[in-house]
Amino acid sequence: MTTPPGDPLRISNVELRAVEPFAALPEELQRALVRTAIIEDIAPGEARTAFGAMLVVTGEVSVCAVNLDVPVKLAGPRSFLSTRGSLANPVPLRILGSGSGATISRWSSEAFDETLNAQPRAQHDCRTSSDALQARVGLTLGALAQVDLATRDAMFERLDVRVIEPQETITEEDGPMPGLVFVVGGSVEILEGDPAVVVTEVRPGEPLFPEALWAGAAAPLWSRASASGALLLVGDRKIGLDFAESVPVVGELLSR
Repeated sequence: MTTPPGDPLRISNVELRAVEPFAALPEELQRALVRTAIIEDIAPGEARTAFGAMLVVTGEVSVCAVNLDVPVKLAGPRSFLSTRGSLANPVPLRILGSGSGATISRWSSEAFDETLNAQPRAQHDCRTSSDALQARVGLTLGALAQVDLATRDAMFERLDVRVIEPQETITEEDGPMPGLVFVVGGSVEILEGDPAVVVTEVRPGEPLFPEALWAGAAAPLWSRASASGALLLVGDRKIGLDFAESVPVVGELLSR
């Protein structure tokens, strides 16, 4: 059945104009999304892994890294999830039906990219959304996986997501610390010597130079994003010390 002009385009009962990044898309592209959507019911505990983008139509899903059971976030009706972020190699995601299950609409990476190919604003919104989701995932890949979801959510809200380009410098030896830094995507290389060589890497879920943050000292060494780039969660030193006081695991990480 043809949708009359001006009638809001929907997937089930969800209007696309009520969901970012779909709201500003031309009508013909909204129609393409409706046409290519794969609508599925997910039972409680049932998983899905292969999608480029996904919209929760009804119910609720839990999002986690593909090989972990630690929840990254709970996504309810009209929640949009994209896997197309800034990182060349993002952590694969898995969604699980929660409560009484959910109905989702999903798109393959190819179909979704083709629809948004000439829409820079929508592409930017998707990338920003995906980077934020990947940053949440990164908090579950290390010691902070022990922390409950509500606490991790509260921490996330006080930190800024930063995308670091491949090989971009983060700190210089004896230079200022950027504050509390959690590596949450890609990796960060630590360099030492003259000429400088990579001596170790900081992986997702780990803080950068926690001893310097704890002491209020300068950065001890040069650091830079790896060849695949990095994703960071950053806050000032006061936020770091607040977390250390209120979240025991953070206190242990920073005071080692």
